[in-house]
Amino acid sequence: MKENEFDYEAKIVGVDKPNKVMEVLYSSPGRQDILCGVRLPETEDDIGPTIHEAVPFGVWQEAERPVFVPPVGTVVKGVVRTGVAPALPGHSAPAIPFYAPANQGAGEGEGAAAQDDTVGFPTRYVPDVESPGQTEPGVTL
Repeated sequence: MKENEFDYEAKIVGVDKPNKVMEVLYSSPGRQDILCGVRLPETEDDIGPTIHEAVPFGVWQEAERPVFVPPVGTVVKGVVRTGVAPALPGHSAPAIPFYAPANQGAGEGEGAAAQDDTVGFPTRYVPDVESPGQTEPGVTL
């Protein structure tokens, strides 16, 4: 079995028809059994996929996640700034890139009116961008 695969068995232990939910006990070898509330399927054919969608693999995965246990008394200091990512002393907060359309009617979709969207929209975090701080909304890189 691969690292992120979980064999499981699910047993329906209760049904609440008025609320359209059932209690399902999930078990997996070597892992804690977990009782979950699962929506009732629409048809008999849907029961397998419905049970499968609710498998609590995230709970099992979290229980097996390696952790670092810091010594009691460890002190961590930082600065919290509302609206931006937290910055620890000695670390600069990464810039958040903003999307600014560069297409002014050229290339694919030529002939369509170019959308002027200068405010920008955050699209993704890029960890390798060096910056003294956060990019302010409305500023394009």
